[in-house]
Amino acid sequence: MCPIVADGLHWTRTSDLVVVNDARYQLRHTPTKFGLLRRISLADAKQLWDEVALGVAIMGGMLLVTPLATTLGVLVALQLATGIGRGLSNTALMALSIRTVAPEHRATAMGVYQAVYAIGMFAGPVVGGVVAGAVGVDSVFYLSGILALVGKHCYISKETRSQLPSGESQ
Repeated sequence: MCPIVADGLHWTRTSDLVVVNDARYQLRHTPTKFGLLRRISLADAKQLWDEVALGVAIMGGMLLVTPLATTLGVLVALQLATGIGRGLSNTALMALSIRTVAPEHRATAMGVYQAVYAIGMFAGPVVGGVVAGAVGVDSVFYLSGILALVGKHCYISKETRSQLPSGESQ
């Protein structure tokens, strides 16, 4: 969808759009490459879930303002920030997916995680295309951002409820 937004800004240099997407890809995967093994052993599950929530909040916020980008520079900055959010959440989710698995089964657990991720990477653009075709490209960003922030809110609500003394409700 980023190239469509850039096209709306009348940006026609495809090579620059490749750079934007490549920068976002590198930011998203750098934490995974360099920090995963250390994170599995050092971080507790709550820290990892908090990192997922932070990453999702960053992504949700950036997605909500992406349709408002007026220049390619702003679009690049938004995409880089979104990549940081994805890097935070993706690394933490992968660590969580293999944290409780016996060492001899971790490769299988990572394979399952990657398979589920791949399904999402395929289904997301398909659903996004249907939504964009029905109600416009901007709506895909707004819907994705809202869903991310609602998910983040549900996590915070669950955390708040779990910290209340027993018998109290929110």
